Amino acid sequence: INAEYGVPVQRSDEPAVVGCWRIAWHMDAYEVLEVPADASDDQIRKRYLELARQLHPDKSSEEDKPACTRRFVQVQWAWDVLSDPQKRREHDMSGVGADAVMWREVDLDDMKYHEGEGVYSLECRCSGVYRITEEQLEQGYDATTCDCCSCTIGILYEVS
Repeated sequence: INAEYGVPVQRSDEPAVVGCWRIAWHMDAYEVLEVPADASDDQIRKRYLELARQLHPDKSSEEDKPACTRRFVQVQWAWDVLSDPQKRREHDMSGVGADAVMWREVDLDDMKYHEGEGVYSLECRCSGVYRITEEQLEQGYDATTCDCCSCTIGILYEVS
C-alpha cells in the first residue's frame, strides 16, 4: 500500500499529509469503487474498468491530472483488494466499512505500558502497532486501530 499516492497505510483521527497527498485513513475499497459491500465479482470488475478508463491520467487534462492521478491510484488499490478473495475477506473483517467488525478484544493488562509516554501498545498481526494513550482511556475510548493496517481491537478495562 502506497502512502505517497494517498492510499491508506494507517488509520487515525487526523489525516496526514505525505508529499502533496492528503491521506484518508478510513478509506473503504467499496466506497472507492462506488459499489455495495455485497457486490458480485463481475460488478466490481465492471466498475473498476469504468473508473480506470474515466480517471486514467493519460486521458485527463493537465489541470485535472493531479486529482485524476490520485483517484486513479485509489481505484487501483481498491481493485487490488477486492479482486483477490483473500484480500477482500481481510478487508471485510478489517473494520473499515460501514458494517465494521472488530478484529478481537484485548485486555488492557495484556498490552505493553510505556511509562514515560503514558501509552499502551500491542503488536498487530501485520507487525504494525496498536496504541492508546492514558488520556484516551480516561476519555472513554475503548478501541484503537493498528498504525499499519486497518484492523481494530476493542480494549477491555475498568475505570477506577
